[in-house]
Amino acid sequence: MAKNSTSFVNDSSSHGVCFLSVPFFDPNNMNPPGSVYPTWTFLATVNGIASLPTAVLNGLIIWTVFWDETIRSSTFNLLLGLLAVTDFLVGLLVEPIFCVLLGCFVKGCHSPCQFTMHALLMLPCCGITMVILVAASVERYLAIQHPNFYLKHVTGKRVIVTTIMTCVSTFTCLMASSAFLNKNHPSLTRVPIMIVTSVSALVILYCSVKVQLTAYRQSKTIAQQQASVQQADEQQQQEQRLKEYKKGLVMTILVGLMVVFYIPFMIVAAIEAVGGKDVTREFKYLSSPVCITFLQLQSLINPIIMTLRLSYIRQGIKNKLSFFTGN
Repeated sequence: MAKNSTSFVNDSSSHGVCFLSVPFFDPNNMNPPGSVYPTWTFLATVNGIASLPTAVLNGLIIWTVFWDETIRSSTFNLLLGLLAVTDFLVGLLVEPIFCVLLGCFVKGCHSPCQFTMHALLMLPCCGITMVILVAASVERYLAIQHPNFYLKHVTGKRVIVTTIMTCVSTFTCLMASSAFLNKNHPSLTRVPIMIVTSVSALVILYCSVKVQLTAYRQSKTIAQQQASVQQADEQQQQEQRLKEYKKGLVMTILVGLMVVFYIPFMIVAAIEAVGGKDVTREFKYLSSPVCITFLQLQSLINPIIMTLRLSYIRQGIKNKLSFFTGN
């Protein structure tokens, strides 16, 4: 292990610093203790195993949503399809590159630009995921809280265009500000990301709480009305409303999972804020890889939740699988 540590230092001194790095640790001052290597190997294995099912499951959801006219006619389903695209890229590119990066750390070969390559893939995926979850939360809020406005103004085309424009502008601002701060004020590099994350979290929280409270109250009312004799059109309207509430619940679960997978980042930030320079070297070299692994595993859990909670997604995937099996 001592040989690996030496090669880290020698290798890092021979490379220039790229304009952006992942907040693992200082890529120009790599001298990790030997105790971190087994954990790096384990994390590389976990990401490697998860990458294939992540890509496959999200690929099936993309195929189901965008190649079925009935499913893609819903703006909510379009947003789920966009979320699956970012998760698919995580399984196809981000996790394999992360495995290579950790493998290089274990072998003692690396350069600062390897951090940048992973960052340029991971940060857009995380940022786009956050924007899509915000858009989906607002979409559910409008569908349930303001149904007349929703039916009149919210269309699939408008949602897609707005989401893409928001993703591009958010990503551009984050990259520009992070690169500037990384060069001039390294200690503030995370501030733009924290601001965007905080604002997004507040919007998601507000919309999710309002949607769930309304869905709970109106579901009880619908259940009472269904016990009485109703006309066919009234029953159809109530069934449609219940489907909208179910979609809102799925959105809340996805958001809740996002919070769960971000908890390690919050814990690490709190420990660093309290401990400062007193944190151990093992913590310094392991905290970010562990947090990033949790974050990337969310891309595997999202399609599983969609499949389990939405029957039309589940049936669509079954149809796609039957296409390959010939049944």
